[in-house]
Amino acid sequence: MAPDWLNNEIVTGLQKLLALRLPGSPAKDTAAATTTVWLEVIGGSGVDWIEALDRLRVRAAFRGLAARCDRWPAPRQFFEQLQPRAYAQPALTAKPSAAEMNENRKRIRNMVKQFKQQHTM
Repeated sequence: MAPDWLNNEIVTGLQKLLALRLPGSPAKDTAAATTTVWLEVIGGSGVDWIEALDRLRVRAAFRGLAARCDRWPAPRQFFEQLQPRAYAQPALTAKPSAAEMNENRKRIRNMVKQFKQQHTM
């Protein structure tokens, strides 16, 4: 079962596509059934949908469909428009101070010294 936010994004995306009246669009009396199929296909795709990572991707995929399709799309085309997840890059830490650099150099020298002692016996 898809999370509510995903269902809402799919319904909104399909409503926008319906408003374009593309050739092959579902008839008024089958629009609800079409929406159900899309919800089942996308929600049951095996993707572990995470709102913080996926909400904007889903919206962008529907925007891509609206911009590129000249016929009513299949759910497969939605997945083709879906961009990879963007993960936040870890923040860079501040440059170490001179004292930290000296301490790190001492640690490295000690590790090298211990390594040499262990491997020369």
